[in-house]
Amino acid sequence: MLSRSVWVQKMSLNLNSSDKELEKMIAEEEERNLKSAKRSKRLKPLVVTLVIMMIGGLTYWIYRVLMATSYDAKINEAVDARLNTHGAKTTAELDRVYNEVTTIYKGGGQYKRNEYTYSFNVNGETYSGEGSFMGSIKSPTINVVYDPESPNINKMENTSYSRYESLSSMYQGTFLLVGVVLILMLLGILWRILFS
Repeated sequence: MLSRSVWVQKMSLNLNSSDKELEKMIAEEEERNLKSAKRSKRLKPLVVTLVIMMIGGLTYWIYRVLMATSYDAKINEAVDARLNTHGAKTTAELDRVYNEVTTIYKGGGQYKRNEYTYSFNVNGETYSGEGSFMGSIKSPTINVVYDPESPNINKMENTSYSRYESLSSMYQGTFLLVGVVLILMLLGILWRILFS
């Protein structure tokens, strides 16, 4: 319990207030503090549970992002294996327009490739695909391998199929960074709640 002079300063009262008025105000303030402490005590487990659930959810989300990338690679491998064993071959016409892509490595090296699109006919239907080469192409035609049941699944001959790529695998690094930052923030909140 605080002394009368401390309460007078805290409550901005004048010293002429009666002892009964001061005691009443002190009792009301203590009651408010007690109610606030009880409210905090009730909310603390709820907030801790909520934060733990959010950390668990973010951890699961990071796991799913990593699994999606692995899953994408497995799909590409399966499609590539099917094209290599059951695929039909034909020639395709390269489009005249292509994209030049330069990949710069951390060590300073560069890798340049040209991304082309091509089209080919199967049973009177036109299908398209895409692939990349180092350097330019000398001939406007290339050999492609396609799935006889679904010719829109195709690849250039002697390359790997790598078309399937989900959003999570394309932006895997960004998703992981955001997830880790959010988990660290939630752990900080949890630390303050539990140890303050």
